[in-house]
Parts: sequence; structure tokens; C-alpha cells
Amino acid sequence: MIFSMKTDALTARIAQAQLFDATFELVSSALVLLDGQGRMVKVNDAFAELLGYSLPELLGAPFSELLDRPDGLSQKPQHGQFLLIHRPGELVQRRFRHKDGSLLHGQSKMVAVGTLSLCEIVPIEVAVDEGLGQHQWLQRIVETAPGIIGTFRLNSDGTASVPWVSSCYEEYYGVTAEEVKRDANVLFERLHPEDVGRVRDSIAESARTLNDWQCEYRVCHPKKGEIWLEGRSKPTREADGAVLWVGFLHDISERKRMEQALLQSTARYQEVFDNSSDCLYLLEVTGNRQFRYIAVNASFERTSGIGRQQLIGRCLGDVIPHAGQKVMAAIRDCLACGHIIERESELELPAGLVALHTTFIPVRDEQGVIYRIVGISRDVSERRRMESRLLTSEQQFRALAENSLSLIIRYDLNGHRTYVNPAFERETGIPAARALNTALEAGWSANLPVTEYQNLLRQVIDTGEPVETVLEWPCARTGKRVVHAVQLIAERGVGGEVVSVLAKGHNITALKRHERLEEARLCLFEQLAKGAPLPEVLALVTRFIEQGRADFIACVMLADDDGRHLIPGSVSHLPHPCVQALDRVRIGEEVGLCGAAAWRGSAVIIEDLLADACRSFLRERLIEAGFRACWSRPIQDSLGKLLGTFCVYLSQPGRPSEDDLKLIHQASHLAAIAIERKRAETLLLESKKRYRDIFDGSLDALFLLDVSEDGRFRFVEVNPAFERRIGMGRAQLLGRTLEQTLAPFAVAIAIERCRHCVRNGVPFDKEDEFDLPSGHLAFHTTLIPVPGVDGKIRRIVGIARDITERKHAERVVHAREQEFRALVENSPDVIARFDPQGRFLYANPAAQRVLKQTLSELLGKTFSDALPNSPTAQSFQDKLELIIQTGDVLDEEFTYETPLSQNEQIVCHQVRTVIEYDRRGRLLSILAVGRDISAIRAAERRLEESHGQLRQLSSYREAAREEERKRIAREIHDELGQQLTALRMGISMLRLQFGQDHPALVERVQALMARTDQTIEVVRNVATSLRPAALNMGLIPALEWLVSEFLQCTGIACRLHVPSTRLKLDDERATAAFRVIQESLTNVARHSRASLVVIHLESGDDYVLIEVCDNGQGFDPMSLPKGTLGMLGMRERGVMLGGKVTIDSQPGQGVRVRVHIPLHADS
Repeated sequence: MIFSMKTDALTARIAQAQLFDATFELVSSALVLLDGQGRMVKVNDAFAELLGYSLPELLGAPFSELLDRPDGLSQKPQHGQFLLIHRPGELVQRRFRHKDGSLLHGQSKMVAVGTLSLCEIVPIEVAVDEGLGQHQWLQRIVETAPGIIGTFRLNSDGTASVPWVSSCYEEYYGVTAEEVKRDANVLFERLHPEDVGRVRDSIAESARTLNDWQCEYRVCHPKKGEIWLEGRSKPTREADGAVLWVGFLHDISERKRMEQALLQSTARYQEVFDNSSDCLYLLEVTGNRQFRYIAVNASFERTSGIGRQQLIGRCLGDVIPHAGQKVMAAIRDCLACGHIIERESELELPAGLVALHTTFIPVRDEQGVIYRIVGISRDVSERRRMESRLLTSEQQFRALAENSLSLIIRYDLNGHRTYVNPAFERETGIPAARALNTALEAGWSANLPVTEYQNLLRQVIDTGEPVETVLEWPCARTGKRVVHAVQLIAERGVGGEVVSVLAKGHNITALKRHERLEEARLCLFEQLAKGAPLPEVLALVTRFIEQGRADFIACVMLADDDGRHLIPGSVSHLPHPCVQALDRVRIGEEVGLCGAAAWRGSAVIIEDLLADACRSFLRERLIEAGFRACWSRPIQDSLGKLLGTFCVYLSQPGRPSEDDLKLIHQASHLAAIAIERKRAETLLLESKKRYRDIFDGSLDALFLLDVSEDGRFRFVEVNPAFERRIGMGRAQLLGRTLEQTLAPFAVAIAIERCRHCVRNGVPFDKEDEFDLPSGHLAFHTTLIPVPGVDGKIRRIVGIARDITERKHAERVVHAREQEFRALVENSPDVIARFDPQGRFLYANPAAQRVLKQTLSELLGKTFSDALPNSPTAQSFQDKLELIIQTGDVLDEEFTYETPLSQNEQIVCHQVRTVIEYDRRGRLLSILAVGRDISAIRAAERRLEESHGQLRQLSSYREAAREEERKRIAREIHDELGQQLTALRMGISMLRLQFGQDHPALVERVQALMARTDQTIEVVRNVATSLRPAALNMGLIPALEWLVSEFLQCTGIACRLHVPSTRLKLDDERATAAFRVIQESLTNVARHSRASLVVIHLESGDDYVLIEVCDNGQGFDPMSLPKGTLGMLGMRERGVMLGGKVTIDSQPGQGVRVRVHIPLHADS
């Protein structure tokens, strides 16, 4: 904040003079005013304090004396001015000599104006020309001084104003000087809310006491944010009671940051002090040469057993008198020599007897006088105890070394062996006496050169740091190479100096072998990862086991695709004759070692080839090659499928040890991994090729988009179908974004959908139509997000299917559906659709009217639910379920037993139900179409009633006719026959009576007799034709008469088969049956051209069955002309009696007439 004072009550010159004096004295920068001779005529307190001088010592002194010699000034008069060696206004780095002789580095800026020069040290230097007057001089100071210079006026009524202020006000407050002059309240608005009250209170206090105002506060700058400012000013009370401040304001943000950092640093040092494991304490040197505690840490309290409250402020000798004397003696030595000293002593403290190694550090004041001592004590009691135990440890070392399994060797400082333990003799084969009396070079057989080993010894002796190495040499007993990890450790004396080197060697032969095996395994996996060929990988597997056992020769055999033979996988180390014999080995029990192992699925071991003559067909060749034993085990994948065999050949007979079996198992497992991995890679390549073929050959447009960090979508793969649709080649598309590829009208849509897919992380489907180079096309597009390993969507798979034809078909189907719907909605027929559970999916208005329910009420209901109390509805529902099960078409008539509502007739519908299937042949729905045939059925009933009445009438007429025939036949037979008989008898009597006398009369009478006989015959025939007399005796006699008459009249053979029992037919039924058979025989005689007729009569309990069969030419019953009344009459006769007459015939196969007559009318 800037504070200024109002000077409108003063003259401008007086105000400027006051402002210059106050600013020159209060500014925090070092300012000096020089005359033309380079002498200092005026300096401020900051300048004197900076260089360590008092004001009287500086005034009148040459300024050049304050500069270090290399930066000295030269005087060069020019135009009556004193010029510095640098150009006026130039910012120069300079070194100043402090009063105490030290150098100060700073920046100086000097400006020569007239005979005076103004210089500012550190931030900015400005010179003021005295000739410019006090106003110009003040302006130069304002421009040169750091921060803001100005005035601030607090009126007696509490209002404030800023009469004058320097130009850089905006840099500190973010407002211009003119804005501040117009409204001083903006200054308080910029203050940090927490500092407003404090600043106002400090201003009020300064105005009350007229003491100098000084305050540090924060300003919220609109651009820089929060900054710290420091303000200083001198108040004066004016005549009107107002208070006017003249002062300056500068930015102390950097200083505040440094103060905060200093606080943090101090806190860290205090934390280190408090938590150090060493005893730390600070002693003050008093005037009487005593040492007072002013600070101790927690470690000092624990070690000494004395609390901090008992120590702070008290002298060393007062707290621990006896032990203090020893410590004070060492401190006085430190004071005397003035350097850091170290002491080691044992002190009797409240915590007990403690051995301490103490370092005393003198601290000097500004005059170089030691006024404090820093003490650092480390508890070395444990070290002392360790030293006391050293001799005991040496004895224990000897006992341990003598019985240790590890090599233990001690070397002196010249590198000669001074001790070796028994393990050294066992491992190296060198006796201890010879090892101690011979040089290290003698008998050295390790892999490491002896000079390098000696250099390692020298390194340990020189540095005291342990060194580790690995030595390998052949074993004296077995000849096999053994490996030892050797550690060289420096042995120190009591004073910490190296006195010898102890070498400890641990046998790591087995570990080394394991490491080599692991290296081989790692190499194997690296080759697998690099995609090396299978033979190379299998060669590494065999090398893996051969490294584990140098006497092993390993080979791998692979199972072929059919699993019946073994072929070489890695057999390069076998002799050539053996390799030839293993070219193709059949898998079987008695076809060799590998074939048997593959056949059994378990290991096969031949301990001695010389003793096993039938197990291996390679026996002779293996023996010739120097092998005496061989072992084999199958190689199987994770599912137990045979992949091959692993075989080991040895030059010595024997069985494998447990370690050997483990090693072979590991090798077999590695071989299985390699084989399975290679086969998987082959399958993967084939799969990739298949998917690539599918990708390229797909009729759908397929594409892959990469999602960049900036939200762009770039093509990384497309198939030919996409190229054809988009009209661009693959090379043009790859790497391009959607904006660079699609038309402007489609880019926004495509990007939005891709972003939707990325945002939601789920597949997205949409149908669109585009005008592409290949035409107006419709696509069904599916976008599938593909997340990366971090879970973010990195790519999008797109599938665009051309549905242009489908869309066209859908539009056509929609149009057809509209037409169909119009037809269905306006159809008088009942149309309904049901789902596979028999529930309504649709019902047209006609169905809704019939069922008296709306479509919304019907949906989801079954037909029986819609009409719960209707047996017909339940029957339809049952039929519907049967159709769903069988898939048959239903065409059935359903009649409602009662009207659906009052004042309505019984409804009858002819319903046809069909099943609707989808494209896959699955049941989709059931369509039912019902036509109201109530009127038709009513008409049929009326017609049936009419037919019944006609049939009754016809039956009555036929019965009346038969009765009339019977009566007429009887009358003809009885009356006319008697008359004719009487007439004939009269004529006979006339001949007898008058014939002898009248010969001519005899001739006439004879003629009359003949005519009478003819008439009698005619009457007899008429009576028979009307009703055969035999019919009065029953049906069977009538049929016998009819057959006889038929045979006599037609000559066609006719056979009659009748039951032995008497038929119980009434006259009406017997007459009807007779007439039907009579009509049949008539038709046979007229049309059949038959040679045989068979009549079969069968009688049941309540029926009579009559069949008339012929072997004639037959006919097609469906092609009979409508005027064949004979057939119709036969059927009607059967119907009138409650029976049935059926006529069966086919062209060329004769005719069969069946007459079924019930014995009783109710049957």
C-alpha cells in the first residue's frame, strides 16, 4: 500500500523539499549524493549500515575509497561535470569494500546531472541533476528509489485522500495513480480481507501518536495475485487537524518467501537436532569461564539420565560435578586452541557408566571471540565392550573355523596365508602345512588369475571394505570342477586399522549349476519370445539338460500329426547312424525306447544296454557309439496329449537319481512349453489369416478407428467393401481422420456417434442414409469400443452393412402392411393373431365387436380369459394349444351355445387357424380368421327342415304308393284273377258242353281260352310288378324270387347269400330293401355288362346290411349325370328309413351297393 500526504495547503516547493528529505531518509535502498569532486555530501542510514560506517566517517570522503581496486573510479572533467567510468544511467556490477575488509557485491546506477551525482546501491541507481531544482531532484529520487513514493492524507472527518503519488502505482495495486487520486478507498478494497482491520488500526494509531507509520500487509493484485508490501512514512499534523503522511511503499514478497523458507529450514534443523541419535548440546561460555547449557537434545537426556529442565540455564560443573571436571578440561583445551577437538572418556552419569566419544566445536561471534561450544557425543560403550570381547571372539573363531564346512583362510598384510581350516584341505587337496609355507602362486589352479586375486587382497587391505569373488577349480578327489563364493573381509585391530584379511569360501557348485540352468532357461524363453524356429528352441532345451549334466546326451522326438510315429526334433548331438535310425519311429510297446515311452505315457529306463537285448531296436548302434544306458519319458501338454518324447543317453550304465529325474522333468516341461507355444503360434497365424480373409472378403464395410488424445478419430484399417462404398483406396484412407475423409454433411454425425461410443463405452447401433459416390445408400452401422490396457477406449471397430435393399423392402412391406391393415380393419371377418402362449397380439374391429371388448382389453389375454364362462371359448383355446404343439392347420366350426348378449341369435363362425413362422422356421404367431356363418347355418337348418319335410312327404307318398300297389295287386289278384278264372271255366264248360255238336265253336272257344290264359298271365305279371307275392312272405323269399326272375330274364349269373336266421324286418323296411336291390339289379342288367352278381345279406341285432356286387365295367360316381334318378331314389329310400345307401365303384372294377337299414326307427 502507498501512503502519501496532501500538500495543497503548502507551496509546491516546500512539499517537494519535505518529500525529498523524508524519502531519502526512509527509503530502504542505500543512497549517496556526490559532488563534482566525487566526495560524499549526503548519505542515508541504509547506505551507512550497508558498508559498516557511521555518517560522520562518510561525509566528505571520496566515494572511490569505498570501491575495490579493480572497480576504482577515474575522474575526467568534461564540460564542467564529474563523470564516472561508466556511462550515465548505465547499470553496473560493482564490488564495495566493507569497513571490516570484506567485499560486498552489488549493482550501482549513477546519473551525473550538473555537479552532483546520485547513486543507489543494490536495486537501482539514479543520479539527480542539482541544476534541475528540487522538483527535478525529487523526481529523480522517485524514479531511482525502489517501490512507490507518495503522500496520504487523513482528514479530521475520517475521509482519506492521496494528493500525490509516484507513477508505478499500478504495478503494486493494479490501479493507476489517477484512479487512486480520484478515490482513495480503492486502496483498502485491494487489501487482503484478513489485513484490512490491522492496516486501518495502524493508520489510526500513527495519526493519534504521530509516530512513524510502518506496516507489512498483503494486496490482492488482479494480475499478480497475492503480494506482500511494506510501507513506511512520517506523519505531520496540519493546521486544520488533518494528518499528512509522506513515505514509501515497496514489494517484500520475495523477502516473505525467504522468511517462510527460513522458518521451514529452522524447523528441519530443529527436527534433526531433536531426533539425532548422537548426544547434541550447546554450551554458552560465561564471563567467568563457566559453561552454561542452553540446548540439549532427547538423545543427550536418555544417555545422561538427566532431564532437559534440570540442564537448561545451569552450568556444566553444577549438574554433574565429578564427570563435569573431565568434560570441562576438554572444553578448556578447545577454548585454548580455538579448533575442533575430539576426546573419548568414560563418565559416571546418573544413567550409569557411559563411554563417550565427544567432539567439541567452537562458535565465534562477529569479533571472532568464542562465545559458544557445540558438543557432539556418541555412546561408544558398546564398542568398548566389543573390544573387550575381541580376544574371546578370536578363540571362538578358531573353534568355528576348524569345524566349518566353508573354506576359511587368513592372510597377513603381505598376502601370505597365516591360517587355513580343515575344509580348505578337503576342498583344495593342499595340506595346511604346505599352504602356510608356500607362496600363493604355488599350486594355484583357480579360474581367476593369481595376480587379480592378489589385487583383491590389496584392495581390501587398503580400503577396509569387503570384496566378493567367485573361484572355480577342479576337485582333487573327483576331478569335477567345484565353485566357491569367496568373501574377503578386513580384520581390524583395536584402533580400527586393518591387521589381516579373512577369506571365507562357500561351496556354491550346486547353486552355480542352478544359475547356469536358469540362464539356459531364460535364453530358451527369450528365443520363444522372439519367435525362433522350433528346432532351435529344442536345441536349447537339450543344451539346458546337458549343461546340468555334462555326461548326458539329450534328444527330443516329436509326435507327428496322426500321433502314430515319432520324428526327430533335436538329435544333433547323437552319432549319425543313430540319427538315421530315428528318422521315423513307430509308437508301440516293443519298437524302441522312445516308442515305448510314448505308448505307455510314462518313463522307460534301460539301465544297461548290454543286459537289455530286446527293449531297443537301436541297441547295437548305441553300443557302437559308446552308450551304455538310456532313459526316455513322454512329453505331454497341459491336457495330457502326447507331444513327443525326451530321451537321455549315457556312457555309463545306471539308473537316474532323484536330481536327474527332476532335471529331465524340467527339460520335458520346457520342451512341452516350446512345442505347445509353437503349435499355438501356428494356429494363431492360421486364425489371423482366416480372420483377415473374413475381414477382406466380408460384404459389410469394416473399418478400425484410432482414438487420439485430442479426441480425433483416424482410420487404421479398412476392408475392400469399405473402399468401394467410400470411393477411396486403402492407401488414401489409412492415417486420415474422419474430417479428412467424409463429406461435410456426414462428418458431424459420424464424430458425434464415435464420441458417444467412447463416452459410454458400449456398442452403438444406428441406421443412416448417405449420398455416396456409389449412389444413395442406407447403412446399419455398429460401433464397438475397444479399451486399452489402461481401461480407456483406444480404438473403435466399425461395421457398416448395406441395407438399401432391405430399406426398400421395408418401405414396400410398410405400404403392403398399410394396405393389409386397411383390408383387415374393414373386413367383416373376425381376424386375430395370438402369440406362442395363446395370448392376443391383435384383434381387428370385427373381432372386438364380436367379443364386446376393445383391443387394449384383449391384449395379453387368452381366448378363454376373454370369455371366461364360454365352453366354446375354452374349446377354441384347447384347439389353439394343440395347433401350437402339432403345427397343424385348423379349419373348424365353432358355435356359441348361447347368444353373446341378449336379443341376439346364436353365433356360428367358421374358423381357419394357421401358424406363422419366422425365417429360421421358429413359431412366431398364430393367425386365426373366422367368418360368421350364422346366417348360412340358419339357412341350412331351414333347408334341412324343408328336406326333412319333403323326405317325410316322399316317404309318406312312397308308403302310400306301396300300399296302393299292394292293394291294387291284391285286388287284381283276388278280384280280376277270380273273374278271369271264372271266365276261363265258363269257356271250358262251353267247349265241353257244345263242342261236340259244333266243331266250329270248339275252334272259337279254343281261341278264347288262349286269349283268356294270356290275360290271366298279364294280370299275374301286373300284380307281381306292383308287388311280388313272395314279398308278403318276407324279404328272403322275395329276394330268392327276384334272383330267379333276374337270372331267367337276363341270363346273368346271380348268387344270393342269406343268414340262416329269420330276419325281423317290418314290411316297410323289407319293401324298401327289396326295391333298392331290385333297382340295383335293373342297373346291372342295363349298364354293367357284368357276368356275375353277388347279393350278400347280413343281419345284426339292430340292423340289416345288404351288399350287391357285380364284376361289370364300373363307373365314376362323381361323373354321373344329374338326371340319374335311380341312384337318387335308392339313397332316398335308405335315408327315409333312417339308414344309408352307399355306392362304390371305379371304372373297370365293378359296382358295390351297400344298404344299411336299422331294424328300429330310433336306431
